[in-house]
Amino acid sequence: HHRSTGRMARVPAWQLASCLAALMAVHGRGSMTTRGFSVRWNDIDEHEPMLRDTGATTARLFMCWKYLQSGRQPSPIDMSLTVEQAMRDGDSLADAFLRRPELQRGLNHTAAQLGRIAALGMRWFLSIGDGGANCLPSVVDSRNVSAPAVAMDPNIVGSETYLAHSYVLTRALVRRFKSNAEAIQLGNELNYCWVAALGGEFHWADGSLAPRQSHASRLRDLPALRRAHGPAGGREGPTSWLTALIGQWGNASFIDRAVAVLDSAVKAEDASLPTSINYMVDVPPSFSALAEMPDWRDLAQRQPWQGAQQVLAIDSYPNFVFAQPPRSDIVRSRVQEAVALAAGSPVWIAETGIGVLHAPTSEAFSATNFSAANQAQYYADSYKQAEMAGATGFFAFGWWRDAGISEPAGGFLADDQTGLMDIADLYLNGTAAIGALAEFALSHLEYAAGRLVPLVTNVSTHFGVFDESGNPRPAAAELKRLFAD
Repeated sequence: HHRSTGRMARVPAWQLASCLAALMAVHGRGSMTTRGFSVRWNDIDEHEPMLRDTGATTARLFMCWKYLQSGRQPSPIDMSLTVEQAMRDGDSLADAFLRRPELQRGLNHTAAQLGRIAALGMRWFLSIGDGGANCLPSVVDSRNVSAPAVAMDPNIVGSETYLAHSYVLTRALVRRFKSNAEAIQLGNELNYCWVAALGGEFHWADGSLAPRQSHASRLRDLPALRRAHGPAGGREGPTSWLTALIGQWGNASFIDRAVAVLDSAVKAEDASLPTSINYMVDVPPSFSALAEMPDWRDLAQRQPWQGAQQVLAIDSYPNFVFAQPPRSDIVRSRVQEAVALAAGSPVWIAETGIGVLHAPTSEAFSATNFSAANQAQYYADSYKQAEMAGATGFFAFGWWRDAGISEPAGGFLADDQTGLMDIADLYLNGTAAIGALAEFALSHLEYAAGRLVPLVTNVSTHFGVFDESGNPRPAAAELKRLFAD
């Protein structure tokens, strides 16, 4: 991919970074040349002072077709477009996308927001092609615009239509916004789609977002699905039990193809622009084996994934559902694994973080001690561990306003300590830990159904390093100190 300039060949920046990463890995210590955080678009508009003087080099943002739609006006699309046609006519189709009337306001506003990021001295790490329900546009068939609008999900519009328009979207957004981009992230946690789909973040095989059945009913149905449809993993196509349940998001062949299509789109626009896969690395291998889906370590060593990771990024949340004990040692081991698999490419932590309480509370139970000081210490420890393991990029999740975790009615209980640590054991150690959690749940049925599930959601969704008014928490100051070193 070199472009000749007289006698000198212009070497892509990602190749130079790969060489640097390899040298640093040999010496056992990384150098965080890329430092930043995930940021939300509305904070750029409403709380820009949060973004000033951070010491960060790069801001990570999600670019979604849905966000560009003015008033969520549906986009008419050619439902018969194929990937082959999209690749053949990609140049003109990308131009046409950028001229869509319903997207002009969104595109121009996005350009202004990114311009403000650049003016603050930061580059962009852009995620494009996320298939999660929160990112998908509302579309109608251009041949019948009076028909009801639908979400552009492969389980609704079909996998070929979805991939073809994802290709066009990616080419168009890279063309418009590549000038200050440090890298392009392909989708989001593509190795993890099947888990996120089971959690309700993607449309299911029947096109529904919120499954009609209760969780208990679905679990009872799984053995029957497996008997009726045979092996999971999607290699057998739509006959697998996992694809019967969640459709294409449980089809490993479809996910492989999505990686290849998105990567081709970026490289068609700029072969020197690094692409990145951000692997969710906290899915225990035993869970992947149970679903007969590939583990991230296997994906990172084969095509098309390997060719699409000029930056091998990982998302790791070892303290996802419990505050203490701190497990930044897991961050280090994850980075070490990634460095060993990266074949010299830079390794970044694209996401890591820990929950924080709305207000100080009792510290009687270590698992629920999500104090502001604990959040700051988590970043100090995980940043150091990642750097020592050879990472060259670190992004906090996230640099935004957040009211924080609300203490449950009556305060935290001893059962909360036990329940969260059993969930954590399952999260970190996989199926080997199912027994302890099942024993606890069966002996605390009312608690497990009525309190534990909402508690897990509560503690695992509040990561902001600013409070709801935009005042910095100690973690914001700690990250600035780390970024400045």
